[in-house]
Amino acid sequence: MFERDGADLHCNMPITFPQAVLGSEVDAPTLSGRVKIKIPAGTDSGKVFRLRGKGVPDIRANRTGDLFVRLNVAVPKKLSKKQGDLLREFAAETGDDVYPERASFLGKAKQFWDELSGDAK
Repeated sequence: MFERDGADLHCNMPITFPQAVLGSEVDAPTLSGRVKIKIPAGTDSGKVFRLRGKGVPDIRANRTGDLFVRLNVAVPKKLSKKQGDLLREFAAETGDDVYPERASFLGKAKQFWDELSGDAK
């Protein structure tokens, strides 16, 4: 569950798509029990939370390391028909307007391919 890096610990924790989009409070594992983490609405997969003092005691430095919790948005493998329909409706309703990073990436990719093919303006 944990990977150690000196006195620091690292942990990957799955969360659901709704938790990432809407925000939530989740229990993160630590060596001494659970700790609540508040996930802000719109949190991206890969976001790392630092929990100070929740790592391993470092006797040489007279301190306790930190725990770094990396959130991974879990993608469901199976959906009911209703869930699929709701997601398709959500996708149609939002378009790329709610994904500025994606729109920026697609714009850069188009510019790259235009330059590569000699169509740059």
